[in-house]
Amino acid sequence: MLTIVYSLMVVIAVGLLIFVHELGHFLVAKKVGIRVEAFALGFGPRIFGFTRGDTEYKLCAVPLGGYVKMFGEIPGESDVRDPGAFNNKTISQRAWVISAGVIMNVIFAFILFPLAFSIGVPFDAPIVGAVTPGGPAWQAGLRRGDEIVAIDGNEVYGFNDIRVAVAFGDGPSEFKVKRKGVELVKTVTPIYNDGAGYNVIGISGQRGLPRFAKNAKALDAGIKETDAVVAINGVSLTNVSFFEQMAEGLIDPSASSLVFTVRDAEDENAPTRDVEVPADLGPIGDRPSFWAGVRFSLLRVKALAEVDKRAGFAASLGLKPKDIFRSVNGKPVFSPYSLRRAIEGLSDAAVAKLDVERDGTVREFTFVKAADSADELLDSMSLDADGVRIEIIPDGPAAKGGLQDGDRIVAAAGEELSQDNRGKEAFAAAIGASRGSPLAVRVERNGEVLDLTIPVTERLYNRTLQDLQSPPLHRKVKVPFPESLAVGSKQTWNQLVNIVLSLRSLITGKVAAKNMGGIISIAVISYSFAEQGIAKILFFMAILSLNLAILNILPIPVLDGGHLMFLILEKIKGGPLSDRAMGMANLGGMVLIVGLMVFVTFNDVMRHFF
Repeated sequence: MLTIVYSLMVVIAVGLLIFVHELGHFLVAKKVGIRVEAFALGFGPRIFGFTRGDTEYKLCAVPLGGYVKMFGEIPGESDVRDPGAFNNKTISQRAWVISAGVIMNVIFAFILFPLAFSIGVPFDAPIVGAVTPGGPAWQAGLRRGDEIVAIDGNEVYGFNDIRVAVAFGDGPSEFKVKRKGVELVKTVTPIYNDGAGYNVIGISGQRGLPRFAKNAKALDAGIKETDAVVAINGVSLTNVSFFEQMAEGLIDPSASSLVFTVRDAEDENAPTRDVEVPADLGPIGDRPSFWAGVRFSLLRVKALAEVDKRAGFAASLGLKPKDIFRSVNGKPVFSPYSLRRAIEGLSDAAVAKLDVERDGTVREFTFVKAADSADELLDSMSLDADGVRIEIIPDGPAAKGGLQDGDRIVAAAGEELSQDNRGKEAFAAAIGASRGSPLAVRVERNGEVLDLTIPVTERLYNRTLQDLQSPPLHRKVKVPFPESLAVGSKQTWNQLVNIVLSLRSLITGKVAAKNMGGIISIAVISYSFAEQGIAKILFFMAILSLNLAILNILPIPVLDGGHLMFLILEKIKGGPLSDRAMGMANLGGMVLIVGLMVFVTFNDVMRHFF
């Protein structure tokens, strides 16, 4: 039932935009005395309609637009004495009729934006969830948990505002950031990303607690779609994702059952309850996977951050690129997460002793632990693999085969392994190639080389975890009337500017053409916004209305802008263009429009179906 309701909301929204556009043409045509023969929503065969006066009002079968048929639009359709013919009106009158649709779309957006903000528009919160180490945002000093308040003086409402500002911006941008109640200013210089096809700064938005997807088997056990998962088997997910917890072995994906601690997703103070869900064990994908029960160390310093021309926390301690973390206060560490946990496990004001390997020698670095020391350290450096050094998963195959924490794998299945990411990949390939047979490995342990044989087993996963999704963290922006008029008006102007910048960026190649979307993308986005409530669909309708206005005013024959171009040429020439010239121009415009529709539809199909 909800699917039907949301789908109807999308159809009504798009239909209303077309209606408003065509209503503009219709009202001004009537005002200047043009005889309107038809006012249609859609194209093709008529489904429903009636005639009043000279005009037939109808709803047609193909809901991909609409039109107003004015008498005298087609050359030769009327004689020069007919006062009700379009082509017998003055150039200024015809220009008003042609531009009225675009004007109505802009006015409609001016109405919709304030209305949406008065109700309260949900946005993906403009809070940094992750920063790509070494990327522009990381180098500029942006960190996880930062709230982006404004970019180059423009207020930021949602995370998409950040994407748009970065994609269309020229050169460095000034980010106003709120961090733990303190406002900071960071200068960030975007870089072009070939994969995305536009400028990026290397951040992603903060995600909310995971929920189960629709039709997930776990829902049969008593979990609701509106429930957020706050813990799995007692392991909290409030600060770390379940992916990270599984990577650390804190959550066993092959457990016979999982206990999910859940609460209402919209109420942080709601009571929690535990729901045990039987395991749905099996391979991930169509092929079986194999494992040896090891994790690779990821604690080699790749780069150090410099924030505002000063050394970041890691650099200020004396750490350097290529340093490798070994332990915290004597406790071995193998990953950023275990390093974080080891530091956070110390009491505040305690001395944190970091054992770090540099050029084969272990050195000690110390600092006094504060509440945010783990964040300060990890956020100020980029880490990668420090060779094929491993941590053993307790009771896993490798542990049974005699491997130990800190062993360095130097060969597998008789093949030497390079001590970098390629070595890790080669080891993973050797495990897969074994197909469950024992695997011969050579390891280095405390300067001694050992030849061992470890068992390899098929890895089964609890596929219930596949149904968990971490939605973006939302926040609602609600502005009381009449303040919403000012906010909505500013939003209208900003969106108009963004549309013009997007067209410029597409023409100059700053944004790749593969990012263009058509009717399928509009339908998908409209549906997702309809799920978020009436305010969000009104907000999106306003954006679509402005897009419709700008695209229609482009000087392309068959569009409103093309007709205005013909009127300008008529004014310059002192008379209308020849029927042949008009016909050729309109044919060229139609070929261009159809070609563009085919291209964006291809993009849509590849994006949403492949």
